[in-house]
Amino acid sequence: MRIVIFGAGGRTGNHLVRLAIALGHDVTAFVRKPNKLPLSHERMRVVVGDANDEFQVGRALQAAEAVITVIAPTKTAAEENHAHILHTILQSMERNHIKRIVAIGESLILDTESLAGVVSTGMRRMFMTPSHARWMRISEQYSAGIRASRFDWTLVCTHQLTDEPFDGRYSVEMRHKKTNVRASRANVADFVLRIALNGSHIHEVPIISNA
Repeated sequence: MRIVIFGAGGRTGNHLVRLAIALGHDVTAFVRKPNKLPLSHERMRVVVGDANDEFQVGRALQAAEAVITVIAPTKTAAEENHAHILHTILQSMERNHIKRIVAIGESLILDTESLAGVVSTGMRRMFMTPSHARWMRISEQYSAGIRASRFDWTLVCTHQLTDEPFDGRYSVEMRHKKTNVRASRANVADFVLRIALNGSHIHEVPIISNA
């Protein structure tokens, strides 16, 4: 399969690229800084660019069959930037007739949803630090953007990401029950790639954590 991975230069993205190539797929790795992806392969194409740029994103998506985005929000960018990146990717997917997208999100949005109807949004945010409240708003915008789309989307939610090695031992929940648990980036990459390829968990928000 021809897969585009946005955020390929990150630690989770590196795992995804290497695993996809090992499984025999053709990968387009979209990165801001090419030195963050110290890998070359005949089945890998690197596109260097800004995911806010429609032209650069469109160039990456040519002839793609599935999209994975593991771009994380940054502390310095505007709050709306993360949702804008997603919007740019989705628009380009529509122009290129691509239906499948798997994205990584924050379990913070599930904390918010589990409390909805019990405590008002304003009251919840009164007890948050400014940075936590900002992260929550970013996560909510991103989640709303992908869920409102007409694509075959999956939003994989994670807790605390770690750099523990791959062991294939992870649990997948469809209801948010655990808190303060970890998920290794290698295990997350394995799950994300598998469902991108097999088309499972469409229009679902699975939560992954180490077993």
